[in-house]
Amino acid sequence: QAALWSGQASANPQRHGLTPAHLAYVIYTSGSTGAPKGVMIEQRNAVNFVHWARDEFDADTLARTLASTSLNFDLAMY
Repeated sequence: QAALWSGQASANPQRHGLTPAHLAYVIYTSGSTGAPKGVMIEQRNAVNFVHWARDEFDADTLARTLASTSLNFDLAMY
C-alpha cells in the first residue's frame, strides 16, 4: 500500500469542488412511523457539531468521555 501513497503530497490535499453543502454521511432512522428513512448530514453540519463539542467541553473532559452508542447514531461521529 505504500506505493499508492508515495506520489501524494505530505501537506493537506487540495479540495476539488468540495463545499460545506456536500454530503458527509447518511443516518438511517425508523422515525416516528417505523418506516426506515435516510437523514442526510452535510459537511457543514458535521463540522459545526465538532466545533460545538470543542467549545462546550474542555480538553480534559473530552479525554475522559466515553460515548457508547451505535455506529448509526450522530454521536458516533464525535
